[in-house]
Amino acid sequence: MNVAARRREAVPLVRFTSPRLCPVCRSDRSTALHRQRYALFDDSDLPAETTIVECDDCGMVHAASGAQADDYCRHYARHSKYDTAVQVSGSGETPADARRLDELVGFLAQNVPSLADHGAAVLDVGAGRGGLLAAFLGQGYDRIIGIDPSPGCVEAMRAHGIAAEVGELEQSTWPTDPGRFDLVVLSHVLEHVFDVADVFDRVAQRVAAGGSIYIEVPDAARYTVERFPPFYFFDPEHINHFDAPMLGRLASRHGWEVAAPWSRVLDLGAGQSYPAVGVVLRRSNDSASIAPSSAAAAIERYVEASTVAAASSVDASKLEALIAARTPVVVWGAGSHAQRLLAQTGLARCAIAFLIDSDPGKQGRSLDGHRVVAPEDGLAHADAHGASIVVAIAVGSELVVDMIHRARPGIPVVRL
Repeated sequence: MNVAARRREAVPLVRFTSPRLCPVCRSDRSTALHRQRYALFDDSDLPAETTIVECDDCGMVHAASGAQADDYCRHYARHSKYDTAVQVSGSGETPADARRLDELVGFLAQNVPSLADHGAAVLDVGAGRGGLLAAFLGQGYDRIIGIDPSPGCVEAMRAHGIAAEVGELEQSTWPTDPGRFDLVVLSHVLEHVFDVADVFDRVAQRVAAGGSIYIEVPDAARYTVERFPPFYFFDPEHINHFDAPMLGRLASRHGWEVAAPWSRVLDLGAGQSYPAVGVVLRRSNDSASIAPSSAAAAIERYVEASTVAAASSVDASKLEALIAARTPVVVWGAGSHAQRLLAQTGLARCAIAFLIDSDPGKQGRSLDGHRVVAPEDGLAHADAHGASIVVAIAVGSELVVDMIHRARPGIPVVRL
């Protein structure tokens, strides 16, 4: 019995309706678990509010809103963080990231039979800047190709000698047609996809006889507030919340089964790690028994823990003091953590001069009406105008605070 069914037994609820169907079973019946709001870039295609819901029929947890698939496609083509961000996850540009990509190739080599032949053809869907494909190259595989909606990412892959094409998952025809591959990889992709069932069918059509699919996503059963800010795992781009059983249920509905599961912990640096789950899939004619998903119950616990953590933040009083004093404020961070804070805390009531972010793709744009500038420009302005800096980044905030104190010892800093 899923969370929604247990709730209805106790208290009758009005059914939640949304234009978006369940991404796994396409049901239009769901129960709300949490409402999440975001302050967005002024040119954003994404919705400023989503409701995290549980499907009443299959238990899949996903974000519902008035947005459509085209809105997300435009967003990833225009504003992919993998296009411009410095040392972004999945690029292989940091030692920790390179290690986890090498580990993934090693796991796949052991669990995908066709990879015993180094001439096997591999397609990475949503390849970003090609970090995983570079790891395949490094381990002797050379029949590799990546597709990504961002032209900048495709250009970066080609600059490193990796075959790549611009393409959308939800296009009726992919640029790799009529290619068939021994392995198709979707690593940290399906959590972003609007119509998962349709995309899964398109992916399956690209797999050669005897081939495999590998899917890796954040593990919703292990979302935590430990070493992360509250509600960190709800961001504007992550609209599907899988655990291992739900990936198995998705595969089974399309005639596939889990051949090898993998529970991972990804090193983000700065003492933070990220829970992920991966599955190697193979075609199957059997209706295998699927364990019940625990994602909805886990997310309810996560929402409760996030709510408590947000209310007990040690820096909340410092933020209120800034608001009361009308002290000029520079916000360091324009990512999803800052977007949540601006929408759901008192941060928006501060006298914000502008925001700082190291991602060139965000610089020059406006978030919630505030211009985003490069760190060196922002620090100089804060120093000259007696502004306080509010650090609003989720990963590595301690390192940023230390850097600010070294570069501008007199600037007051609050970390949220």
